[in-house]
Amino acid sequence: MLYNIKTSVFVIMRKSVLYASILLLYPWCITATFTSIRELAKQMLLNNVCLSSSRKQLARMLKQTSYKPYIAYPNPLFMSLHAMLKQNDDSYLAPLKQPLLNSFESFVHTPGYLKTLHLILSNYEIESIVKGNGYEIERAYDIHNQGEKIEYFNIHLSDGNTTRQIDIQTEYRCIECKNMHWSEFRNTKPTKKLIRQFLWQQALIALLRPKHVYHVSSKQTIPESWKRWFEQQQIAFHEEQQ
Repeated sequence: MLYNIKTSVFVIMRKSVLYASILLLYPWCITATFTSIRELAKQMLLNNVCLSSSRKQLARMLKQTSYKPYIAYPNPLFMSLHAMLKQNDDSYLAPLKQPLLNSFESFVHTPGYLKTLHLILSNYEIESIVKGNGYEIERAYDIHNQGEKIEYFNIHLSDGNTTRQIDIQTEYRCIECKNMHWSEFRNTKPTKKLIRQFLWQQALIALLRPKHVYHVSSKQTIPESWKRWFEQQQIAFHEEQQ
């Protein structure tokens, strides 16, 4: 009995020392990672390394870190943004260069922005992620320039049973952003999925954000059939000028 008690105490003490070590080392690990990211970005900006291969390496390093530490220390992400946009090429990032650069100062303290930016940079070779999330930032910056305050990026609303993500919340609107070819959603299961998304978002916003207007914003031209459907459901919509 005494042996079991001593063994249990020893195990508990050993685990406590291990956890304490992890807690002590965690800030150092984060700092070391930030230093590596910042140094690589610096070398890219100084043209001391191959931009193409270094951009891949930088994206891998970003992917290995959570976005959360950047909330307190945004500088490494800021440098990474400039470094990854330095190369003039036909990557998915190229059309977003100015919106991404312009948005940082405006939204660095806006909840959800750094998470969205981190996702874009760490997945810069994935078209759907870059174009989808990039349009959210692009659209938010346009709205910001029109004088409407951006309060959140990618906020989750839940009634306890259903949870839906809203791309942008302003002081007046909850906005779902779409950068897709609407012609792909005709008489197919994805159409039903998309309709279900819009209706659930509309219902949750009416319940949880009753003073906000639900709004769908599209980078691509919205077909007339979808416009009629939005009007029937009393859903406000916006499409970019083509």
